[in-house]
Amino acid sequence: CAIWLSASRRTKKNCITSFIKITDAKLNDVNILDEIIPESSAIYVMDRAYVDYERLHTFHKCGSYFVVRAKSNTKYRRLYSYANDRDHGLIYDQSGVLTGKNSAKRYPDKLRRIKYVDRKRDKTLIFLTNNTYLPALTIAELYKNRWQVEIRRPQPALCLIIFALIIAEINHLNSVARNHYNGSPKYHKVILWFMYGSMPKPTKRTYSRYSQTASVLLGRLIRAARKKRKFTMQEVADRAGISRGLLRRIENGNLKCEIGVVFEVAAIVGVKLFDADQRTLTKHQHRAEQELELLPMSVRNKTKTVRDDF
Repeated sequence: CAIWLSASRRTKKNCITSFIKITDAKLNDVNILDEIIPESSAIYVMDRAYVDYERLHTFHKCGSYFVVRAKSNTKYRRLYSYANDRDHGLIYDQSGVLTGKNSAKRYPDKLRRIKYVDRKRDKTLIFLTNNTYLPALTIAELYKNRWQVEIRRPQPALCLIIFALIIAEINHLNSVARNHYNGSPKYHKVILWFMYGSMPKPTKRTYSRYSQTASVLLGRLIRAARKKRKFTMQEVADRAGISRGLLRRIENGNLKCEIGVVFEVAAIVGVKLFDADQRTLTKHQHRAEQELELLPMSVRNKTKTVRDDF
C-alpha cells in the first residue's frame, strides 16, 4: 500500500493524506509515479526506489519539485558549487547535469546535488532535486521527515481506522486552509511518500554452530575473492542482479540469504564450490541421481508396534 501525505511547507501540524494506492507485492514501486498527477509548486520527497529520470522529468515539466536520494552509480558533472556548512552537516551543494548515456537523455535539464551528513544516525546522504530556491539544509530536513508514519501488518479493523482518520484530516485541512490562508489556493505543499506492507511476522529460526561457521567461511571466501579480482561491490551486485545490501549480507555470512543467489555470487567471483570444477560437479550430480534411483521414493514413519512385554 502506498500513502501520499500532504502538508504545508510552513508547519508540520497540517499533515494530511491526499493519495492512497493499494497494490499487490508484484508491482514495482516506481510504477506508482505514473498514476500521480503532479501538482504545480508541490515538493515530492521520495526514496531511491523511485529514481526514474524520465518520470522525474515529467514532474519537472509539470512545475513540480522533487527530492530523491541519489544512487551510488549516478554519473553527474558539477557546473557550479554553492556555499557549504560543514558545521551543520552540509558537505556540498552543487548544480550540474547528468552525464550517463541514458540518464542524460531522460533528464536533460540541470539538477541540484546535495551531500549531507546526519551525525545523529552516522549516515551520509546525497540528494538530487530540481528545487533551487530552498536552502540545502531545508531539503535535507524534508527528506529526514518523510517517515512520519510507518505502519506494519495492518489488520482489517486498523485499515478502517486509517481511512476514518484520513477523512477527518481532509476535513481539518479545509478549515485550516480557509483560516490560515484566507481561502487563497496559492500555498506550497510538501507531499511525502510512505510505504507500508502487510508482511507476515517473521519466525525466529535457530541454526547450529556448524552451519553458522560454514556460512561465515563462505562469505569470507567470497569477499576475499572479490577483492583479489578487484571487483567493486556494485559490479558484483549488478552481474548477479542483486542489491549491494544483499551482497553485503552474503559476505557477512547471513544464513537467511537465498542459496541460489549465494552460489551465483560465489561463481562470479571464482570461489569453487565442493572444491571441484564443472566437469567433476556434473559427474557427482549423475552419481547422486543414480544413487537416488536405487533408494525408495519416500521415507515413511514406522507403524509397526514393538512388543516388549516378554
